[in-house]
Amino acid sequence: MLRLLNRALVASFYQQHAGLFLVVFYLLFGAVEGSQIVSYQKSLLLAVSSSPIILFIVLFIWLLYGFKCVHFINKKQTDDAYSFLQALNTLPKNKQYRLWAYVYGMCFLPILIYAILIVIMAISNGHILTTIVTPVFMIGLISLAAKYTYLQA
Repeated sequence: MLRLLNRALVASFYQQHAGLFLVVFYLLFGAVEGSQIVSYQKSLLLAVSSSPIILFIVLFIWLLYGFKCVHFINKKQTDDAYSFLQALNTLPKNKQYRLWAYVYGMCFLPILIYAILIVIMAISNGHILTTIVTPVFMIGLISLAAKYTYLQA
């Protein structure tokens, strides 16, 4: 079932939003000279982990991305080509929720990787707020997205 959801939903999500990812990838990595990319990323991670205002701006952007993911998945659920998703309703409730959490975890993978880097930077610099808020926010965002989709099914 995971393989089917991965191919049907996650792969199509990344295919449909490839332009968005290319722009973000360019802004994060391509806008800087190659020799300065490591110091640029470190300073960007340090800015996010040390400033609560910048952190909350980043979290807000991630929340918007979460809305985009939820909208995409829920739109696919109503599409006739994805009618097989209705079969998920026959599974036990906790299994359904875990499957949706997996789908959203895979959709959030680029953000999860960057969130891990932010937390590592926050821990190494002693920024307690970021160390606590970032993982709690990501777990909450994925959980709420999975719960919403589970309730809509």
